[in-house]
Amino acid sequence: MSKLVPLCLAAVAAISACSDDEGDPIMMGGGGTTGSVGAGGMAFDLTPPPVGKGVQFKMLSEVAPGIETERCKFVQIPADGYAVTRQEIKFTKGSHHILVYTTPYKEIPTKDRFGVAVDTSDVFECGQQGPTGHWDIDGIAGGSQSADGPPVIGGLPPDVAVKFAGGSILLLNAHYLNASDKPIMTDVRMNLFTMPTDQVKQEAGFLFFYNTFIRVGAKSAGEARAVCPILSDISLLNAQNHMHKRGVGYLANLVDDQGAVIEELSQGTEWADVRLKELSPPKLLKAGQAIDYRCKYDNKEDRV
Repeated sequence: MSKLVPLCLAAVAAISACSDDEGDPIMMGGGGTTGSVGAGGMAFDLTPPPVGKGVQFKMLSEVAPGIETERCKFVQIPADGYAVTRQEIKFTKGSHHILVYTTPYKEIPTKDRFGVAVDTSDVFECGQQGPTGHWDIDGIAGGSQSADGPPVIGGLPPDVAVKFAGGSILLLNAHYLNASDKPIMTDVRMNLFTMPTDQVKQEAGFLFFYNTFIRVGAKSAGEARAVCPILSDISLLNAQNHMHKRGVGYLANLVDDQGAVIEELSQGTEWADVRLKELSPPKLLKAGQAIDYRCKYDNKEDRV
């Protein structure tokens, strides 16, 4: 089966991400509730998919004043699996990103990779080192950096879908900052629209590039760069970069086997509310080529 790959360069359908972090659902078919009120009194409706046509995951939690946090929730895919054709995400303001990870777990874990017991029956704190530091992650399954932007999974041809194996465990991750002096109620909802798995003729997937080895000197500019090879021919549907607040610019180029630039895939300066770049027609990436991506930083503080 050939693969049609959505790419998010920097953090989310294929993502390449440069992180400068310091230190760094309820499943429903149809008829789920809508109209929740969240941060700052913002309300939204997100109608779940019709029964038999998908599922809605939900995360509700309260963030105390002056707190930056990453919240997590494990959900399990039904035994017959999902073939997802479209993703729809909405969340209350205060979040920098919503991510969905795939994991190797066969059942929802109750201890993190350090052996610490965690109540994972509902929304919980991901841990001081973030979801990838405390939990076993083996891939990305979508997400959004914008509360009203297009989802990572979208724009697929009629016979193409992203497959989630039956019984697999997904980890939902919401990054929130409450800069106010009052608690905020956060509401995250994600719809997965599905098709019968036996109708899928082409499988979509994700490229997720993540660079954690970043060091910027005191009162200095810096750059984090990585080159990731393309191992087989793929069609790229979209691209997105991801940085945090010290980021001042990003660039992703398609290069040949000698490192010469073939063309620019994505570039910009935003670190918040980054929009997905949709490629139409899809861009063919050939085996032997590579994606060369970098994030630039400006550290105005008197410390490394």
